[in-house]
Amino acid sequence: MTADQKTQIESLKVKHSKEVTPLKNELAEKLAHLKTLVLLINPTGMQSNKTIDEITALRGKIMKVNVNHRLDVSSIFN
Repeated sequence: MTADQKTQIESLKVKHSKEVTPLKNELAEKLAHLKTLVLLINPTGMQSNKTIDEITALRGKIMKVNVNHRLDVSSIFN
C-alpha cells in the first residue's frame, strides 16, 4: 500500500465516521425509547410500531453508508 493510498483511506475513514456516528447515536436513542415503551409505558401497538419503523430505517441508512465506504476504499486499490 502506498503512502497516498493510506492517506486516501484515512480520509475516507474520517468521512465515514462523521456520517455514521450521528446515525448510530440516533439508533441507540430509538432503541432505548422502544425499550421504554415496551417495558415501562405499556404502549399501544402504534407507538411501538412507529419506533420500530424508525429503527429499521436507521439501520438501513447505516448499512448503505457502510457499503458505500467499503466500495470507496476498494476503488482506491483499482
